Amino acid sequence: MSVNGRVQQVQFPNTFHFNQFRDLAVPVDLVARTNTATFTSQKLPNWDGTTFNQFGQRS
Repeated sequence: MSVNGRVQQVQFPNTFHFNQFRDLAVPVDLVARTNTATFTSQKLPNWDGTTFNQFGQRS
């Protein structure tokens, strides 16, 4: 993610359950008036939408 051009890598922990979600607070520095936040994601190398790990989760 980046805020006002400052890039920060954030890892989102797994919950090991399809119906359980986790909150993640990420502190950022904001300036008065306008701020720009950008979120991007990269797929894992073996992501194909059908590959599952030992816990039944898609990679």
